Amino acid sequence: EEAEETAAELPLLMDLALDLETGQLAVRNGRHYTVTGLEALRIWIWKALRTNRGQYTAYSDQFGQDLEEVFGQTDLEMAQVLAQDYLTEALETSPYILDVRDFQFERSGSGLEVAFVVDSIYGQVEETLEVEL
Repeated sequence: EEAEETAAELPLLMDLALDLETGQLAVRNGRHYTVTGLEALRIWIWKALRTNRGQYTAYSDQFGQDLEEVFGQTDLEMAQVLAQDYLTEALETSPYILDVRDFQFERSGSGLEVAFVVDSIYGQVEETLEVEL
């Protein structure tokens, strides 16, 4: 019910299509194109998770994540707590996102692989991200 009320108040999210494998703008019939709703939100999430907060003047000071604060953390449990906090904080700046939950951590080389679920007004997104330690 809350999601329906929020969705009614917000404009339809729209963004240029992005190839999430390469990070390049997607092309269809020789042209860039836009996507809306859940697909646009997936792109917003992808950008937010790969942008250090305050790195680019094109984005507000609230956009992006602070995962560089986890770098160098030797206490694995503390690294997980910090990563979860920074990821949640980064994503919940979007009014389209309702919750970030079900974090799972796995040691991966010199870092952590973090998997989690994002609940939005458009549905669920499952996300995985590598965090350097």
